[in-house]
Amino acid sequence: MVTRCLFVFFALLTCLVSPLLAEPYTPATGSAERKAICDAVREFVFAKVAIKKPARKVVFKIQHLRVDQGTAWFEGNPVFEDGSYVPTDFLPDMDYVMIVLKTQAGWKVTQDLSRSDVPGQGEIEEINKQLKNVPSSVIPKSWRDTLHR
Repeated sequence: MVTRCLFVFFALLTCLVSPLLAEPYTPATGSAERKAICDAVREFVFAKVAIKKPARKVVFKIQHLRVDQGTAWFEGNPVFEDGSYVPTDFLPDMDYVMIVLKTQAGWKVTQDLSRSDVPGQGEIEEINKQLKNVPSSVIPKSWRDTLHR
């Protein structure tokens, strides 16, 4: 009986602690999680940023995608499925940088840090405030350097 109780205790402890010990990771190309994150970004971009929606499917050439504790840092550029450039008639020409959170309903963009230039000091302070709950482990080194994190 004691052995069974210890087994149950350690099984529960493992279930509770495992998510806290999870390492940051990049979802594999073609994985359901990577697709869900990209779908959330695509939905956001076409709802909030697009000048008009192209007739062809837009995908992202990803420069950085990192997930930790249900938070993803997404950085990429939109291209058509054949890899060709999406003209500025449809989308502004910039790096698309998004913070995407995992919710019960799926992945959702919560912050848009997309830009075409380097942020100034005042912007850096504001961005740092916005990112206070974002794990540093998902932020690319270039952004950590810029944000002094």
